[in-house]
Amino acid sequence: MRYVGRANDVVGEARGKVDDATFQFAYTVAVKPGNPLFNVRLNQTMTLQRDGTVENRATIRKLGVVLSRITERFHRAD
Repeated sequence: MRYVGRANDVVGEARGKVDDATFQFAYTVAVKPGNPLFNVRLNQTMTLQRDGTVENRATIRKLGVVLSRITERFHRAD
């Protein structure tokens, strides 16, 4: 399945797809709206783990150069 999303700080559309337990999406963020020199590209992969947690891996790029890589886990709060 494919998805399209929008947000105030997203330039254009965020596009995503689901494959089994993985959701991948990519989008451009306007760090300083109105100044495209400060736009960065994000690629995120969210994967449902066997223990029920969701692992989110994100890469932030500017002009193709990796600025940051982030890994975080989400779990259900009881």
